[in-house]
Amino acid sequence: MIFKKSVQFAIVFILLSSHSLCQLGNLKGKVKPPNTSISNNNSNNNKPSTLKGSDKSGLFSKIDPNGSVASHCRTAVEDLNKLDEFYASNKIDYEALQKLMDHLNRTLANIRKLEPEVDETKFQERFSSLEERALNDFSALKRIKEIDKILREDFLTESEFPKPNPLNYRLEEDICYCRRKAENNRPLNEYLDLRNEYFKLEKQLVGYHDKYELAIIGKIDSCVSNAFNYLEWVCHENFEKEIIDFNAKRKESNPKSVIKKCEEYKLFFERFITDYSIQIDQKAETLINETTLKINAIQQESEEYISSGKYQIYLDKMHTEKIASVFVPKAEYSNSTLEAGVKKWVMGAKDHFNGFAIGDKIEGIKSVNRTSISTPSPIVEKNNDGTIKWKYYSIWTAFTTTDNKCYLVRVFATYNYEGGGKYSSTPVYGSEYLDEMSCDNVNK
Repeated sequence: MIFKKSVQFAIVFILLSSHSLCQLGNLKGKVKPPNTSISNNNSNNNKPSTLKGSDKSGLFSKIDPNGSVASHCRTAVEDLNKLDEFYASNKIDYEALQKLMDHLNRTLANIRKLEPEVDETKFQERFSSLEERALNDFSALKRIKEIDKILREDFLTESEFPKPNPLNYRLEEDICYCRRKAENNRPLNEYLDLRNEYFKLEKQLVGYHDKYELAIIGKIDSCVSNAFNYLEWVCHENFEKEIIDFNAKRKESNPKSVIKKCEEYKLFFERFITDYSIQIDQKAETLINETTLKINAIQQESEEYISSGKYQIYLDKMHTEKIASVFVPKAEYSNSTLEAGVKKWVMGAKDHFNGFAIGDKIEGIKSVNRTSISTPSPIVEKNNDGTIKWKYYSIWTAFTTTDNKCYLVRVFATYNYEGGGKYSSTPVYGSEYLDEMSCDNVNK
């Protein structure tokens, strides 16, 4: 039984082997033998062979047209075309342009990494000039933002037309006309240089127009222009009020105040000329000179009025009229003891009177001429809680000095409250009023 199975296996193996040999015979004419030749050049067998392919645009060569690098090349060419479109338009979104440039440079880096021997000469012939222009534009845009920041921090002024008082201008705080703070001390020529640089850079950029940045420049320009308008206001409208009208009211009665006001007004021009935030041109200088001449004429008139003696004549006249209007008030009460005490106190009160005397000091008191008690009964003063502090009489007293001038003084005779309905028996004297009077009016 075992022998029979072995014979059958042998017959099957022989039949299969014969069939296989027949199949190999049929394929013999179709299969090429492998190339077993060896290259005769001296190159390193491990170095990749140089590629001869290029992308469809023709801007890249020495690449595998079927490899992944070809996809990056197509992307780079697409970005390059978009870059052309940016600079063919009349306005550029520089934020979008920056993103495109970043993407394009990353793509080129990937191409060089994947294919170190890539030839991008033709691509660079188109790209290099656009790249340079874009980089210059980015640099210009960065500088524009820096200028805007400087203008906002160091040069920004008020938007309205400021009219500071010329007499106080740059005195309390040295804040120039076109500045908000004293520490904003950069001069106008620096602003003009920054302004010129800004517009030069703006012109370089394609369609660039920032309304907020231009609004800042507009404010500063307006203030510089308003500086002359302010000067005109100082030299015309305000000059009429502060100098012409003031002089008309004071030139006779107080020419010294007119002189002082003229000096102060002229000092304004000195501070205005040295204001580093504005521009003083020939027109402004002419206006300042013309106004200064007018002020000098008014000041000279007041000085001559004083030096001629006319002012003293006026003062004497006013003094005579004033002392002639002073009279001793009518008596409402009589008390010889009280009046005698007042007369005695006044005779020794020269230093007390000189403590608040207006004008000439009292050299000495020659006599007390008249007293008049103007309170019919004593006036009682109380504390806030109603308790009594004191009572007093008001006694008007006329006296003559050693230089034969007459004065009227209001004396208070005060009796301090001691409690139980009693006051001190001896008054304390004081006064609050002193004025010269005509001696002719002492007994009127």
